[in-house]
Amino acid sequence: MSYEDLIKYGSEKTVHEAGLLREEVKDYVGQDGDIMESRFNV
Repeated sequence: MSYEDLIKYGSEKTVHEAGLLREEVKDYVGQDGDIMESRFNV
């Protein structure tokens, strides 16, 4: 999600409900303003 979307909607949940939460592939190059969460399996 972008920082602007998070500020506009107020929480990760509302960004997700608006359909703006993205899942990218592992070789995605982050853009300025992106908020990323890394998920992995141990």
